[in-house]
Amino acid sequence: MKMLVSRIAMAALVSALAVVRLHAADVNDLVYEVRGETVTIISCDRSASGELVIPPEIEGKPVTTIVFEAFLHCSSLTGVVVPPGVTSIGKGTFAHCSNLLRVDIPESVTSVREGAFAYCGALVNVDLPENLRNLGRDVFLWCTSLTGMRIPDRVLYLSPGVFAHCHSLVNVVLPERLTLIGDNAFYECLALPEINIPINVESLGLESFMHCESLASVRIPESVTGFGNGCFAFCRNLESVMFEGDAPDLGLGVFFGLPAGATVTHAAGAAGFHGDFFGGLATVEGEVPDLNPSMARVMMTVNPDRNGSETTWEVTDESGRIHGSGGPYFDFSFNPEVFRFLVPYNQILRITVHDARGDGMGHLTGPHLGTWSLSHDATVLASGGGNFGFAETVAVTIPGPEELSIISVAGEETSGLLRSFKITFTSNTGWTYAVDRSRDLVNWEQVSSTIAGEEGFTVFADNAPILDGSGVFYRVREVSD
Repeated sequence: MKMLVSRIAMAALVSALAVVRLHAADVNDLVYEVRGETVTIISCDRSASGELVIPPEIEGKPVTTIVFEAFLHCSSLTGVVVPPGVTSIGKGTFAHCSNLLRVDIPESVTSVREGAFAYCGALVNVDLPENLRNLGRDVFLWCTSLTGMRIPDRVLYLSPGVFAHCHSLVNVVLPERLTLIGDNAFYECLALPEINIPINVESLGLESFMHCESLASVRIPESVTGFGNGCFAFCRNLESVMFEGDAPDLGLGVFFGLPAGATVTHAAGAAGFHGDFFGGLATVEGEVPDLNPSMARVMMTVNPDRNGSETTWEVTDESGRIHGSGGPYFDFSFNPEVFRFLVPYNQILRITVHDARGDGMGHLTGPHLGTWSLSHDATVLASGGGNFGFAETVAVTIPGPEELSIISVAGEETSGLLRSFKITFTSNTGWTYAVDRSRDLVNWEQVSSTIAGEEGFTVFADNAPILDGSGVFYRVREVSD
């Protein structure tokens, strides 16, 4: 009996000693190392709680580095402010910080590495810096409270598993430059209602959208050439998959588990859609509406010379706004670099290609000449390259579609009573319009469902006109612009 009492007492003692006494986080919780003229953060006291502000300097020297897993399992921290001067958030730096609500990341950070915020179940949102270039795999794995994210423009690849199991994610903005969506990138993002796949994406990885059970439709840009196995499998509400271009190569089970009646829509003449089914889904040949019909989609192709790191370019409109830019490129890489982007119609566009050395795209000691071209709808609008010195500029204009205007207004009557009122207006295929009416030019009501525009002109008929003699005004407007 005495032995039993001793064991119980010992167990109680051990339990009491295991209680962690929390305290407000401050710089004294940090373990750091002075390396030359800079400071590296090594770890943090796991009993630190609340918000921790990492100072920009310690012992008069700048904090520039936070090692991997430095804050691993700091489960009582609710916020962290990373100081300017830090350039990378390392592997697993904040992993398993289960009560972390926010992290302030400075513009100096260019890389967030593997699993940096994995299993941060309370994390709601993170503002990633504009200078970010690398977003590693599993960065937000199992961040089940994360609701939204904007990926900065310089990120070219969405790494595997980056948002896997983010069950509350409802809004993601991907950059136009993105070329790859990696394996499992959005695996089991159960709440994600839509995804805008950028126009430069070439490949969708293995199971990249598997179990995205709130997706109802998805558009695949013409740039996509391949789907990984199970890419959209078990998206149980995905009823429509629209392809803007030719059919991509499909892995196994890409559309497995989609609802009965789900369809694939492709434009007439698109290559690779054979028969009545594609990937197990019924195919429909029809129009795929342009999401940006008032803008022209162009493609810049650059074949660098041997010193590609010297070459940059931009395309600007009349106001000086940059619509597309690229470079520098890798040296000794002679593969063509392609970038798609949108520009306004009916404006003077200036394509300027720069060379830092001053020998253009023709290396002074080698035979290889670099070239560039800008094209629209398979038509080359401008091209250049070779030995042009420090810069080469070419101006082009892309004629736009029909501007909205009223062609005619006519009424049809029966027995002296107006029965129908018709408006004919200029329109464009792929654009969407609506007709409104008003008594006072202030309060308007829409009298039509949205109208799909036809090439050249469209006719709208109001078959229930107002006939009380008070006078009615009509207007036609563009719904998509």
